[in-house]
Amino acid sequence: MAKEEKTGILLETGTNEFEIVEFLIGNVHYGINVAKVREVITRTAVTEMPQAHPYIDGIFTLRGKAIPLVNLPRCLNVDTERPPRNIIVTEINNYDFAFLVNQVNRIHRVSWRNMEPAPEVGDQSRVVGIVKMPDRIILLLDFETIIAEIAPEINEKLTTVDEATEEVKLSREDIH
Repeated sequence: MAKEEKTGILLETGTNEFEIVEFLIGNVHYGINVAKVREVITRTAVTEMPQAHPYIDGIFTLRGKAIPLVNLPRCLNVDTERPPRNIIVTEINNYDFAFLVNQVNRIHRVSWRNMEPAPEVGDQSRVVGIVKMPDRIILLLDFETIIAEIAPEINEKLTTVDEATEEVKLSREDIH
């Protein structure tokens, strides 16, 4: 039986691989896990939101949903020569956010062997890991942290557990 080529969508578990979408901001290569990406679109018209977080350019409608657009170059404090032209639409922790980037390159299937934790370069680093490619390094961003900076109430909803009611506490008293 011939060895299968590594093409197509990663559907098997236990392969010790994952897939990332590679994109550019300025001259730096970044990545996001494919599992968080709904789609990639070209830049679209955006409605500005009054008193929005400084990273938010506004909102746009996609398939009937209003989605906030995060200006990733501004968030990462990167000046770019060319205006960003792609939007990565994500669903992270059941929340829809879109991220403006200069250019989306491609999807890579990556072995966990090629992934390393990010080196400690500062308190506020938004990079959670690096992927070593033959000709470049791809920085994996912590999109959950970026979203938490923009909307702390989302992070609070995901990490806060309501206090159990007296009825529930009584029902569990004798359970070991």
